[in-house]
Amino acid sequence: MSVKTLLRSMVMYLSIQALCLGGETPKTSERPVLLSHDELQKRLSDPSLRVVDVRSKADYEKGHIPGAVWFDPKLLEPLAKDERWTDKSAWSKVLARLGVGPDVEIVVYDDDSQHISAARFWFFLAFASADREVGLVDGTFKSWERASRPVTTEAPAVALRDYDVKFNPSLIVGEAEVRVAALLGSDQLVDARTYEEYVGNGLCPISKQPLPGGRAGHIPSARLLDSSKVVDADGHFVDASALRALLSKAGISEVSPTIVYAKGGGRSNATVFALRRLGVPARHYVKGLNDWATDSHRPLVKGVQPGRAE
Repeated sequence: MSVKTLLRSMVMYLSIQALCLGGETPKTSERPVLLSHDELQKRLSDPSLRVVDVRSKADYEKGHIPGAVWFDPKLLEPLAKDERWTDKSAWSKVLARLGVGPDVEIVVYDDDSQHISAARFWFFLAFASADREVGLVDGTFKSWERASRPVTTEAPAVALRDYDVKFNPSLIVGEAEVRVAALLGSDQLVDARTYEEYVGNGLCPISKQPLPGGRAGHIPSARLLDSSKVVDADGHFVDASALRALLSKAGISEVSPTIVYAKGGGRSNATVFALRRLGVPARHYVKGLNDWATDSHRPLVKGVQPGRAE
């Protein structure tokens, strides 16, 4: 990679950051909301809280948390592509389905122990909501139901309402910044995939597909923090002491600027969430290795060591 190419990539990335920010400074807490089932049950009638269910429509209709609205997370996928990242009108139109005013807090839940759907939805919301508290429900719907907590089939009536979109570009990075981190160590890189994928001997357990071009391994200097380790079998995030132990074992700093990635961004959202909850200044390389590996000149390292870019 030439210096000229790197500088061009950086200019493009910083231009997107400037467009996203638009002179705004995020006013919400740097640590996202994590609402326990006990806390959520106490707030089921709270008008300042919007609970969002991102499971399948069929599962929602069979039973859901009272007051929860259903939202199809696939509606947000087109917004994460190229110039639509900064299209406020497009984001506002999609998020109008939530029917929330400016002072309403939003929490999301699903039924996956790794919160792949809920954490991805959280990340998109957090990116578009610099002035709003957004977060996750700690635990799955199954664990809510198993505890004999209230469940209903009644869907609340929600009127469309303009969503005040204020982008928070401090959450995302592009390929250019990842290159700089890999080459110069400007940020620590965290790989949220499995050990087998990290060392280059395994496929993604979800898609069963290899990286583009049949490549394998991890981005130089990246350290491993398997996303499945930051939650338990019921989708509860591990406590701060347990997460700190995981970081220490992996050689990951709590205070260094951090970039998290996975294969396609699905699993890394929960890791970004967990790190930011702890106070780690974590950002997300959303496109992940599906983007990085498409260019054979972008290095990948095989084996257990983080490695260096040559």
